[in-house]
Amino acid sequence: MFTFPLLLWFLPLAGLVILIHLINMFRHRPQPWAAMEFLLAGYKKSRTRILLQQLLLMLLRTLAVVVLILMLAGPKLAGRLAELLGGQKTHHVILIDDSFSMSDRNTVQGGQSLFEDALSVTKKILDDAAAKGSDDRCTIILASHARRIAAGDEPELMERPLDAKQRESIDNVLRNTTVSELSAGPEELLTAARRIVTVSKTSARTVVYLLSDFRTRNWEHPERLLNLITELKTLGAAVRAIRATDTQRPNIALRQVRLVDGIHAADVELLLDVTAVNYGTDDAANVPLSVFIDGQLQPGLVFPQLKAGDTNPMPLRFPIRLTNGGTRRIQLQIPPDPIEADNSIATVLTIPEMASVLLVTPEGRNSRIAAHVRAAIAPGGVRSGVNVRTESPRFLATDPLQDYNAIILLDVSVLDQSSLRSLEKYAADGGGVAFFIGAAADAKWYNAELYRNGNGLLPVQLIQEATLAPDFLTKSPDIAITATDHPVFRLFDKEGAALLAPVKVERYVSAKFTDTPSTANETASGHVLARLRNGSPLVVERLWSDTKAEDNNEQTTTASLPSPRGRSIAFMTTTSGDWNTWSRSPSFVIMLLDLVAYLSRRSDSEASQPVETPLVTKFDPTRYEQKLQIVFPKSTDVTETTPQTIQLEAVIDSTGVAEAKLPSTPRSGIYTTILKTHDGTPNEKYTAVNPDPNEGDTRLQDLDTLMSVLREQQVRIESMASFATPIEFTGKRSLSDLCLLMLAALLAAEMFLAGRIIPPMKR
Repeated sequence: MFTFPLLLWFLPLAGLVILIHLINMFRHRPQPWAAMEFLLAGYKKSRTRILLQQLLLMLLRTLAVVVLILMLAGPKLAGRLAELLGGQKTHHVILIDDSFSMSDRNTVQGGQSLFEDALSVTKKILDDAAAKGSDDRCTIILASHARRIAAGDEPELMERPLDAKQRESIDNVLRNTTVSELSAGPEELLTAARRIVTVSKTSARTVVYLLSDFRTRNWEHPERLLNLITELKTLGAAVRAIRATDTQRPNIALRQVRLVDGIHAADVELLLDVTAVNYGTDDAANVPLSVFIDGQLQPGLVFPQLKAGDTNPMPLRFPIRLTNGGTRRIQLQIPPDPIEADNSIATVLTIPEMASVLLVTPEGRNSRIAAHVRAAIAPGGVRSGVNVRTESPRFLATDPLQDYNAIILLDVSVLDQSSLRSLEKYAADGGGVAFFIGAAADAKWYNAELYRNGNGLLPVQLIQEATLAPDFLTKSPDIAITATDHPVFRLFDKEGAALLAPVKVERYVSAKFTDTPSTANETASGHVLARLRNGSPLVVERLWSDTKAEDNNEQTTTASLPSPRGRSIAFMTTTSGDWNTWSRSPSFVIMLLDLVAYLSRRSDSEASQPVETPLVTKFDPTRYEQKLQIVFPKSTDVTETTPQTIQLEAVIDSTGVAEAKLPSTPRSGIYTTILKTHDGTPNEKYTAVNPDPNEGDTRLQDLDTLMSVLREQQVRIESMASFATPIEFTGKRSLSDLCLLMLAALLAAEMFLAGRIIPPMKR
């Protein structure tokens, strides 16, 4: 192989040397001369030696011409011979950022996406290496696969040779590769590259190419990235950084959709908050928002203004009303812009027909103290969306509690062990419990069974019934809200505090509140939401993330839950008018409605998860078949006529629960899980999957800053538009230098030999 093969046409010029020698041999004519007879006799004796010297001189001159032409042609060697002569193969490790920010279209470079530009550069690298006939190899890693490769998996294209057959296979893989909806970036890619370089079985030199868009969010704090580059260089790899674009384009991303706290029930107005972020450089106004409920388009909405660069914008709040309870699929969309993946967001709402509240009182259904609580929560003649049921404490043990959105205990004295365990399990499973403690409460039992050194349902330790002395001097309000940002007391901030001013509290139960554990067996029990004028806790909450219960004098864990799940709130006074005037104040109605809404909140009321996370389905195998179907969201690929569907088979664990797991959710949208009962009736469950909106941040890291940072690692930032693969990275052994040395040796030998043959007077 030669760098300039056309110069080989000059090789016949070497024949001129032979021609000149032949002409010299035949140009003399013999002339008889007596004086020369003596010399001729001596010449005959040395003729053979002289002839050999002449032939050797001709050969040296011929070789000099040949070597000169070969040197100018630039010969190269590859393969095993090149390695033996000091050459070296190259292992090209190509890291391609396929996060969805790379779907941005580069109008300067022809209008194709940045990801397509990255694939073009990849093809250029491989073409250059293959065209030189080397034994180079390539490994290609996508950002969407980088985490599992760093964890030990092998890339699909791992140390592939670049012969014609393998090139066709590589091109087919790249041709079918599309940009993902993940937010993985350069750190994941470099981590995967470090592992590949470490475990590589080739003895070749390694060149790591990082093809990315170099957004500010990835490079604003580059310490970790620079450490990875240093590690790669320590392993002997050269690193090349190739930037996809130098132009920032505007982008608006839908960040979050959330159901506002309140009474959630059918035919009751529900409020949704949706947040959008403007990652552009100019403000945007009147951005339309489309709302789909179960695929049906709702009346249009508009974001009045989205300020550029505001990463904490106010949400747009809008109402929806669902005529029937059940599961609803909510999808929201804004108009197309440079990055499409973050233009839509989805959520799944599970709304009951009615929110059910259980009131537990010592008198049961005929309780006098429950009457005004019922009237406040579910007044007659108005659809509040709340169904209230009043029962005695024994009801907790005899009937299932999971159907109730909230349970409120009104001045209950004690609970039997069965009722207590049922109530604790309800809270451990995510339920909300409230205690209004009055004169009937047995403080000793509450402390032993409900408080239990901070491990039980009750967040405070009771002391005794107490009287709040009147304040005739300062006339300060009896109730002071200490957590005005809490959902139960959100309306009692600066303006709403006036509603509590007239409320008088005469009697309450004093409590010992533990902010920090005082003994090894005691835990921090909760946080105070409201206090009395004298500083005594009035309302205390505890989030149940790890609840313990005693049974037969032994502590056993009844739940180990993600934090937070269940919640319990203790009011250190009653709801009746015997101890306070709160129940006769409008603030009491407001507080009770917000209390029911807060206690009714469930972690599974909004089913949403990030892209690429596993989709886990758990169910009762006695009710459903073990085989199930998962229907993917419809792809943006126009060639996909029907949604992708896969079959899974659940595994039954030791507790008798069936679990099926989809390893990853590769694209956003709503996934449908179809379970079938044993009689063949289908049951559908929906899960919303959304991309990371931060990936839509199109701000580019300043080029000068980026160059300065990478210069410290001796890495040059390059542009995809002007990228070229230099020869020094091809790993071939050049023979031009060797030819130059051979030419010098041949010329020196020719001069020496010519000096011995040619007489001094004719030199």
